[in-house]
Amino acid sequence: MSGEAATCSSLRSAVARMRGEGLVKDVGAPLSTEYEIPYVISRLEGRYACIFHKPLHKGREHSIPVIGGIYSSRKAISTAISSKLPVQDVLARALEGRGATARGQPAFGEKVVEEPDVVDVLPVLRHYPCEPAPYITAGVVFAKHPDGYTSASYHRMMPAGRSRLAMRVVEGRELHRIISMREDAGEPTEVAIAIGVPPAVALAAASPTMGADKLELAAAIQGSPLEVAGCETVDLEVPACSEIVLEGVIEPGSREMEGPFYEIMGVDIARMQPAVDVKLMQLAESPLYQAILPGGREHELLMGLPVEPIILKEVRKHAKKAKVAMTPAGAHWIEAAISIEKEYEGQPLVVALAAISAHKSLKSVIVVDDDVDVEDYEQVARAVAQRANPARDIHVIREVRGSSLDRSNLRYVNIGGRRVLIEEPQSKVIVDATCKASRDLFTRPEMPVDKRRLEEVLLAE
Repeated sequence: MSGEAATCSSLRSAVARMRGEGLVKDVGAPLSTEYEIPYVISRLEGRYACIFHKPLHKGREHSIPVIGGIYSSRKAISTAISSKLPVQDVLARALEGRGATARGQPAFGEKVVEEPDVVDVLPVLRHYPCEPAPYITAGVVFAKHPDGYTSASYHRMMPAGRSRLAMRVVEGRELHRIISMREDAGEPTEVAIAIGVPPAVALAAASPTMGADKLELAAAIQGSPLEVAGCETVDLEVPACSEIVLEGVIEPGSREMEGPFYEIMGVDIARMQPAVDVKLMQLAESPLYQAILPGGREHELLMGLPVEPIILKEVRKHAKKAKVAMTPAGAHWIEAAISIEKEYEGQPLVVALAAISAHKSLKSVIVVDDDVDVEDYEQVARAVAQRANPARDIHVIREVRGSSLDRSNLRYVNIGGRRVLIEEPQSKVIVDATCKASRDLFTRPEMPVDKRRLEEVLLAE
């Protein structure tokens, strides 16, 4: 692959492909970055990526268009990465190997702003009243691990000053570990925040894979070497065709209050988080500002889709013909549906435990037979109702850590006459919704008709 020419299949080229498939809607009406643009995204995501050409920001029309809902359906993602294969297959292949990167000319150097007022230069959205400030939601944070490889991951960011951003960094994840190692050595953590990255980079950054260079993973997803460019003030490379790049540092011990924030599972709490001092902002010519609606379809899919091949790899060690889909009921994060060609009783439990070991945020795993389409949640729910006996087929695993986004373990109790909110230990549930008797008892019989002829009749009507 190293002999191939490096490319950077940009966000703009992805939008052009999506436009050709009728997946883009242009909004010419002036709409506010406070609530109005997020509302329209919420109504249209899953069907369209929306480009807002006249965002109203701080009482005036902003010159940078806002784009949202780009990756809000599996079809949109496949179109964006220009793949005829299912996204899950593309990610699975990419995880088995790595691509290459090559230096190129940055598209994001057309305009440079030193120590920018971030929320003034960019049309940052405010989505819900619970947010204390506007939030950057599509920022991919690049940082260098002490071992030399480049980490890339999504992190929500709220302004904590003119050129200062409070960033939610989940404990135990790659960026948290990098910051901790740098702080232990008394060193700052250099970061580059790219907004409007190529689709392959968006998927690589969303992958929870640790210990791997995410730029190389993006190249593997893209299927060709990824063109990158160096930053000006930090020792990092980012995709050359990024729309907007912010460069900055997290000084040792630098923290600001961040939150509350509406996440995929509800309102996340406020907490002290690492703070980035932005030294430089670079923008492409006529840049696009990308936003992801918190708790929306795009948010859920970007979290859940990259997890599916990781779960599938572990599950297929115990069921060769398994299929996996993160479910909409679990916000594509805490519940998985898995279909198998069952070979023996007890296999569904083994398969479910393998899934939990692969993705520890799982709260619920539903195992069904291979006649159930795991991407059709109505079929999955029907299998649970019809094929699972609650007394025998629902298994609860108590006092096992799950997702930090799952708040179902919080409850009020009366202590000494006072109503006190306590946090109980988390738990997980496995549902064996496979047939334990003849499948004929549950399968709808085929009607003995000439389907082709009848479909022609229907079309004629």
